[in-house]
Amino acid sequence: MESILLVEDDAMVRDLAESILSNCGYSVLAPGQVQEVGSMYRKYPGRIDLLLTDVVMPGISGRELARQMTALRPDMKVLYISGYTDNAIVARDCSIPESGFLQKPFTPAALAAKGSGSARSSGKGGVNNSASFGGKMKIPTKTRPF
Repeated sequence: MESILLVEDDAMVRDLAESILSNCGYSVLAPGQVQEVGSMYRKYPGRIDLLLTDVVMPGISGRELARQMTALRPDMKVLYISGYTDNAIVARDCSIPESGFLQKPFTPAALAAKGSGSARSSGKGGVNNSASFGGKMKIPTKTRPF
């Protein structure tokens, strides 16, 4: 079973994404607070295949979190999510490749497609995971965005 580390500071979005991903057959680690990520990450004995992280969070950006996490597990893929516009993300120095980004609000089908397609990241800070995330998600039938 493939594992996803889901880091999202909005509890409603986090809970919905966790539910969708779990229903698709993934093992999902979803800390309730951004500050819990490091501890949960270090204690998890298995492989984490994908970091699914919000771009803008209190205390740390998704980009910086990805730098730290992939330094420890270089084979982990990264998929960024954000409700901010592209201009706001660029202004925060978070240039993110389109292939590794999902705009909020998104539908369950969009999350499934992005997660099972090619969750890739490259660019600044040494985060360069170009291989596709290998999961094959079952696309949920509900398509209401969240």
